[in-house]
Amino acid sequence: MKPVDLPAEESFEGYPFLAPIAKLYGGVAGWRRRRLSKNPTRLPVPVISVGNITVGGTGKTPVVEFVARMLHENGWTPGVLSRGYRAQKGSEGRNDEYLVLEENLPDLIQVPNPNRAQGGRAAIEKGAQALVLDDGFQHFQLARDLDLVLIDCVRPFGGGKVLPAGLLRESLETLGLADLFLLTRCEGVSARKLGLIKNYLRWRFPGIPQCDVHFEARNWRQLNGDSERPVDAFEGEKAFGFSGIGNPEAFRRDLVRLGIDLRGWKCFPDHHHYTLEDGENIFKEAERSGAQLIVFTQKDAVKLKSLQLPKPHQWWQLNVGAQIQRGQEILHSKIQRVLQPQDEKS
Repeated sequence: MKPVDLPAEESFEGYPFLAPIAKLYGGVAGWRRRRLSKNPTRLPVPVISVGNITVGGTGKTPVVEFVARMLHENGWTPGVLSRGYRAQKGSEGRNDEYLVLEENLPDLIQVPNPNRAQGGRAAIEKGAQALVLDDGFQHFQLARDLDLVLIDCVRPFGGGKVLPAGLLRESLETLGLADLFLLTRCEGVSARKLGLIKNYLRWRFPGIPQCDVHFEARNWRQLNGDSERPVDAFEGEKAFGFSGIGNPEAFRRDLVRLGIDLRGWKCFPDHHHYTLEDGENIFKEAERSGAQLIVFTQKDAVKLKSLQLPKPHQWWQLNVGAQIQRGQEILHSKIQRVLQPQDEKS
């Protein structure tokens, strides 16, 4: 088959001058994967990993929610294992992803623990019959039955270079270990770019199927209130947007697609812990911009709820969910296969 070039990145070109350090980083990452993958812990329930190969947000949380809902619809009690990354001190690992899942799936079993095997056993004790490993592609000590690897179509391959020259956590070669590629934010790129990404993956990793995942806006919800509005409610409205997520540019694009008249925009670091001072500064910037609304993601909202913010009726979160546009039957078949008793899989 004729070689296919790596699709050009729209939002990240990398730092070629850091290539020597990146080579060292990539070598260490590869050595770590080989060493830790030798004797993984096997738990007595199915384990499904949702992960990626780039730093920054690829949409893992809505996909984890989607998979947990699918397990529940198949009659299984799911449990989610997370690392509790960047959780506030004293919160027992309940970071923003945990809080979002808790809000959307109140009965979901969740165990944040850097030791995923320990966390898995705890989840099983709580009644989990199948486990979803959040951000699990680089976690090698827990055996998994299905590796779902997310690729953000807006910036799919991190500039093609390993950290710090690019955004790759590991060499692109490790994508060959995936069982299924979930191409996320397909709605955020042209049909041409989506086709280039798919063709590249088919050429370099033949035999690994693909699903198209769209993140669809569900509704607007007022912060600390019961009011909800449909997604088109604020079309043409003057708004100030902000976010502290892994890929804030994706959220900004969502706002533009919804017809929001974005008068100002502010980015915070991923997993940012908002303070009252942050909230007051955001409000002041929004007033100066002439905005009538302040808009943000659900991940931001779960960390803002405890703050006494000025004019709370102006603060609105956008709720987003994952939808499989193409290949849902492939994902369903893969998960059904995992859920079968061991003697039926052979």
